[in-house]
Order: sequence, then structure tokens, then C-alpha cells
Amino acid sequence: EITDVRVAGRSYTGTVCGLNQGVLQNISVLESQKDIRENTGRSYVTGVRYVGGIAGSDLLKAGGSEKTEANELPAESYKELSNEAQISGGYCVGGIMGASGIGSDQNKEKSATEKPGFINCSNSGGIIAGVKANAYEKAVHMYLGGIVGYKKGGVITGCTSVMGKETLADLENYGAAILYPDGFQDEESFFGDYIGGIAGYCEDECQVSKCETTGAVSYTHLRAHETAANL
Repeated sequence: EITDVRVAGRSYTGTVCGLNQGVLQNISVLESQKDIRENTGRSYVTGVRYVGGIAGSDLLKAGGSEKTEANELPAESYKELSNEAQISGGYCVGGIMGASGIGSDQNKEKSATEKPGFINCSNSGGIIAGVKANAYEKAVHMYLGGIVGYKKGGVITGCTSVMGKETLADLENYGAAILYPDGFQDEESFFGDYIGGIAGYCEDECQVSKCETTGAVSYTHLRAHETAANL
């Protein structure tokens, strides 16, 4: 168990690791023991891209400013992982992991069902689109999910996501004050694509079964521009 978590980064950000190449099982990230209404008292993980309560991702995305050499997907699925910390970011954000299975994989012979999945994982931390746009652009957020933001292949089974325990009053008291110190932006300043209670986006024969989700998936002023769902 890990408690009193304060993690801040940019790309590939998580409580246990930013980029996972090993085995992640039976790990719990707990809410702070302090009053969560204290701005400095809550557990959180915040970043911009590939942000998760346990890990940011399991593959590096080829191209851009990141490394381009291929790495290999972990052989083991993610089992019995839980998160209570508040997670915020802009691209590929999840309660357990930001993204899984997307990137430059040297072991491309694996079938979709052989890729690591999420089994009996749970999230009760808020998932917040927390990257603010400047005065000349819109804040575009993509792939936000209660368990994983973006999942390619594998299974998601037996997972639950409560999507945060905060009330609207709590958000007014501390969440919005931290994420948006300059005040609220109007709704036209935010767009969200691919937002889900369990996964923001699944592809490559990814199978979701026996999962449950309740609660909201994002900060109030983020609205789904393209696709939003409970699963």
C-alpha cells in the first residue's frame, strides 16, 4: 500500500513508475490520511501525457521528442491494482494506467488476446482534465478512462471505477482552485474526445467484460466533443 502520494510530471507519469516493463500486481494507492479538503492534503498524480494512478504507460510512443527504439510489452497482465488518488492530465489519462499496448513494440507477434490486460482492478480517484489552454487556443483532451485511457488489445475484466468521491462543493473548495488558479473558463474552452468510465478508447480486439462504473468522469467544464460512454 502507498499513501500520501504527490506525483507531478509531464510525460509518462505514475505513482509506481512512468514506463512499466515489469510486473505490476497487488498494489494499492490510497487517499491521503489528511482531510482531502485541504489543498495540500490530498493524494494526486498530475501530468500532461500518459498519466496513471499506478503507471503512465507500458510502451514508448515512436516519434516526437521521445525515444524511438522499440521496447517490449510486459508478459504479465495487471492484476489487483487499485487507486484512490486524484489523476489529472490531458492525453491518455487513467485511474490505473494512462495507456497500454500503444507504441513501438519489438514483439509484434503477440495476438490481441496475448497482450497484457487489466484484471480485478479498481479506481475511486477523480479523473480530471487538468491541462489549461492559453488565451489563444482550446484545451483539447483525449483518451480519459476510469481504469485506462487508451487500451490496445488484451482484456479488461472484473474492474470497477467510481470516478471520484468528491461532491460539487468539494471541487469548488479545492479541485478547481488548484487546477484553474485563474478561475473558471467557459465551456467553449474545453473539448474532450474518447472519455469512458472504464476505458477512454479500446482497439485491436480489446475485450471488456464484467466491469462496473459509477460517478462522473471529468471536471464539470470538460464536455465530450466526439465520444463519451460509461464503459
